[in-house]
Amino acid sequence: MRDWIETGEGVIEADRLMYQELNMELLPDFMEMESYLVLLDRLIGVLKKERTFGFLYQYKNVMLEACVRQRKYKKALEFQLEISQKQEKSAI
Repeated sequence: MRDWIETGEGVIEADRLMYQELNMELLPDFMEMESYLVLLDRLIGVLKKERTFGFLYQYKNVMLEACVRQRKYKKALEFQLEISQKQEKSAI
C-alpha cells in the first residue's frame, strides 16, 4: 500500500489522507497532537467531496475523541450536529 500511495498513480486525495491518518495512529499520544486534528479536518473535508457518507461516518468517533482530548468541545459539537443532520437525510 505504501508503494502505491507514494507513486501517486491513480491515488485520490482521500486515500492518501486516510493512509497518513493510519500512520499517525502508530505514534504515541497521537490524539493529543495538534497536527493529528489538522489532518483529520483535512481528511473530513476531502471525504465530503470525494466519498460517500459512510466514509465520513467511519471517522465520526475518531474526530469526536480527538476534539475532546484536545478540549475543542465546540468543534466536536458542530461536527456531531453535522453528522446527525446528514444521517437523518440519508435515512429518508
